[in-house]
Order: sequence, then structure tokens, then C-alpha cells
Amino acid sequence: LEQAFGKMPTVDVSNEDKDVVNWLIDANIYKSKRQAREDITNGAVTINGVKVTSLDEIVKPHKNSNGKFVIVRKGKKKYTLARVQQ
Repeated sequence: LEQAFGKMPTVDVSNEDKDVVNWLIDANIYKSKRQAREDITNGAVTINGVKVTSLDEIVKPHKNSNGKFVIVRKGKKKYTLARVQQ
């Protein structure tokens, strides 16, 4: 999975459970909570191929990555691979 997404931006994140807004801020995918909430509400954020619809959703690693990666799509073309630290 890491080789397939090797060209996209990569960030390291902790493995603690957080709601999606705080997780996106901690991963430096968004700079402000307001913008993250707005994009989630407008349906512009996808995590592991599933559109995020709730601000209270908990971010989990991708099921095919053995708990090591989260794939985030912001808008139509901006992807980020988050490596979960064990």
C-alpha cells in the first residue's frame, strides 16, 4: 500500500481514537477546525474510500493495511497517506 501511494504526501499520526475534525487537524491535513468542519459538511472529505458524513466519526486505519495506514482524500484530487504509529 505504501508503494502504491508513494508519490502522495505522507504524514505520521498517533493510533489513539479521535473524532474526524481533531484527527484532521493533528495530521496537519487542515489548518483550521472551521475549514475541516465545512468540508466534511459539504461532503468533500473521504477517509479510506468512504465519504465522511458526521463530525463525530472516529478515524480508523484502512482495513487492508493491517492497521498501519489511513488514506484521506480532500476535494477531488488531493490525497494524503497517514502512517499510523504503533
